[in-house]
Amino acid sequence: MRKRPPLYTLQLLSFLITLLPTCAAMSFKPKPIQMAHIQNNPTSSSSPPTLFLHGLDSSSHTWRDVLTELQTPAVAVDLRGCGSSPSGDCYEDDFSCEALVEDVHHFVTSHSFLKERGPFVLVGHSMGGRIAAAYAATYPSHVSSLIIEDMDMKRRSVNPVPITLSQTFERGGKTKE
Repeated sequence: MRKRPPLYTLQLLSFLITLLPTCAAMSFKPKPIQMAHIQNNPTSSSSPPTLFLHGLDSSSHTWRDVLTELQTPAVAVDLRGCGSSPSGDCYEDDFSCEALVEDVHHFVTSHSFLKERGPFVLVGHSMGGRIAAAYAATYPSHVSSLIIEDMDMKRRSVNPVPITLSQTFERGGKTKE
């Protein structure tokens, strides 16, 4: 008799499936960027590597102390427009869920640290958790485990407010009335 997966596994899969239409609806595909990163260098480990994704207004250095303490191979990236990574062409679609997922995919498939070791553990904090969940849904064979830390699960619509740069400064950086 086959055991049913735990309820939290079914809930996570259900959530991941809700992300797919958002990512798949994009018609414009921005060119992936070369993401800056930091990594540890354990002398030997048979454990799968870990890829860390930071939250909004952060960088790979969020994970610096974690990388230092880990005895397993690990790397943390600067997502598009964060830390030392470029922003791309700065079109609105360059910062979509799909664009960030493809940036991570480009990093994974071009970085020997991850490419040569098979499936990896994917850890995301906040916004990085959303990107990690979408990556795991899009490329499930790449991910051995998914860890999401401090992420809001509420789905929101995005309604950007078109304002000029001078209006942003006049409002002290706030984009809403």
